[in-house]
Amino acid sequence: MSEGLKNKNDVLDHVAARIGSVTDLTDGSLQGQHRTDGITNGAKNDCETWNEENPENKITRDEVRKAISEDIVNRIAEERKLDVTDPKVRQEIIDSARYTALSGVGSAADKVCPD
Repeated sequence: MSEGLKNKNDVLDHVAARIGSVTDLTDGSLQGQHRTDGITNGAKNDCETWNEENPENKITRDEVRKAISEDIVNRIAEERKLDVTDPKVRQEIIDSARYTALSGVGSAADKVCPD
């Protein structure tokens, strides 16, 4: 597991940031096969290691999906220079990105946390 990941939220934030970094914010696709494979595999290893070491507090696919979605919403807000803390702004991003940037979240979560 990557250094500095001390709790479940650290792992989820790290995994989400890794996947978010290779997600196209316009269409939700993962960018660059070699780069994406390495990042996806690293994120998957972090989840698997956490789950092996913490069987009573496993990371679920749904938690990974939510964390990735959150990261992407934050990236879109930053790119558009919007206030990500405003609930209306967040909902607007989610609504506008529903079939674009957020469309690949489920697939990415399935790769990272297949269980």
